[in-house]
Amino acid sequence: MYIQDSEIIHYDKNKLILFLEKRINENGQLDYKVDLSNKSTNEKYKEFLKDITSFANANGGNIIIGVKEPEDGLSIEKQIVGLTDGDIKAEDLERVAASNVDPTIVGLKIVPILLANGKYAILAHIPPSLNKPHMVNYKRHRSFYIRHNESSFPMSTYEIRESVLASATSEARAKEYMQFNEKEIVEYITEGNPAFFIQAMPLISLYKPWDLLASPLRDAIEDKKTDRKERRRYRFKYDFSLAHSIRPTINGIVMHDIDSDMSDDEYEAKSITEIHRNGYLSTTYIVAPYPAGRSGKLKVFFGEDECQLFESFAQLCTDVWTASETNLPYVLRCQFLSAKGSYLIEKNIIEKNIGVIDKFYGPYRKSKIEWPDEIRLVGESLKPIVQKWSELLFHAFGKEK
Repeated sequence: MYIQDSEIIHYDKNKLILFLEKRINENGQLDYKVDLSNKSTNEKYKEFLKDITSFANANGGNIIIGVKEPEDGLSIEKQIVGLTDGDIKAEDLERVAASNVDPTIVGLKIVPILLANGKYAILAHIPPSLNKPHMVNYKRHRSFYIRHNESSFPMSTYEIRESVLASATSEARAKEYMQFNEKEIVEYITEGNPAFFIQAMPLISLYKPWDLLASPLRDAIEDKKTDRKERRRYRFKYDFSLAHSIRPTINGIVMHDIDSDMSDDEYEAKSITEIHRNGYLSTTYIVAPYPAGRSGKLKVFFGEDECQLFESFAQLCTDVWTASETNLPYVLRCQFLSAKGSYLIEKNIIEKNIGVIDKFYGPYRKSKIEWPDEIRLVGESLKPIVQKWSELLFHAFGKEK
């Protein structure tokens, strides 16, 4: 994917020129069209519907209308042709796409870009779809298409069948991968200690595996910024990029702050973050127990501060997706392992006739707190999921947040 959905809404003529200066030819995820007006209205709409469904049924992509494909000797100025009334035409295309594709392509964006000559280019972003195959259902024309290299073709019976099977099994495959990683974490990392375990797994295979040791992806993972105030995750208590060394693994990379020399009487939290080349991300945060009561027995307490763990993980995912130009739907899973005996703490509560106190809820009686899996579609913010995780953490102890 070359132009992400999050970028499109901010695109202007200057950003379009910067993109065209890369001289990227048409391929499986990019198509240029000079104009659609040389065809009848029906043919124009049918052609556009064919193009967007073919991208959605493959790996997603971008269509730039009003721009010629780059070629030797063609300047950027001559490459950009533009469309008269392109803003109105973009609205027409959006309306036609919404009512003539079955099922609707979730996350489709069609944006007009005002050019220096007063005309418009139209930029369409088509995300890879979980609901494929998508059918063009326009007038009496009903057909399925798929993108191969630089062109769109009718889907064969085999491709349609495989598309249906892929959509039906993609979530199951993703969850199977997550289940395997949970088993590994429990067996080799947490070793029975209470721990938050958060995972994110793409529901569609990456177009190209992540190169995790190369820029700009590594820079995003390390959050390299000269001004500490600009660090997007720096304000959070749990920052998976600061003071964490990156080590390669067979699947990708791992960042951790576990000190093998730490003595048993040092009650410090520990974390491990893994990022795999197939698009998988996870964080394991082992909660530190504290001595409590006269007996000094170790107990696990957590509260509002731990909710920032969810925010940090969401920001890490967002940074990595942006740097890697990954526009895919994801399934996210959050668990608190070995939860039995843990307590929720609510600090600085004002109680009548008592004053300011800390209130405790628990102990938790079950072995695990397990949030319902969440699906993040292309272009969606992770903020609603983070808010839900925070609320449900409190609900697990019978407390409203």
